[in-house]
Amino acid sequence: MSKTLKDQLNLDSLKREIKNMTDKEWQLRFEMMKLYVKPVNDRKMTRHARKAYILGKRWGLSDNEYGGETLDQCYCNFINDVLKQIRMGRIDYCYYYYQIMDLLKFEPRLKTQLVHDDGNTYFKVWLDE
Repeated sequence: MSKTLKDQLNLDSLKREIKNMTDKEWQLRFEMMKLYVKPVNDRKMTRHARKAYILGKRWGLSDNEYGGETLDQCYCNFINDVLKQIRMGRIDYCYYYYQIMDLLKFEPRLKTQLVHDDGNTYFKVWLDE
């Protein structure tokens, strides 16, 4: 029985394996990832997070309302900032494979390099013009 692309990519183990991968091994996974991720027509990430309401009242642990950015909004801002930087011809950095997958939705021309530096693992990202 042949494996599907999702099985070959094996996202469940990728998080653990990245720390021990070489850039060459990462590039093979990255090429599979490019086939797996479907591009979107949008230029930037937007999501409309909903707040939990119960009987017309915002649900929360206290009566205080938090008016700041949600974690999801922070994540969208991070992805959009990276997109902006690489579209200006700069190199930027990501720290998780799922960030790479989100960037690929908006920029299928994305290039990456896996970097291991003093026990830290991250990705350089850029666009080739």
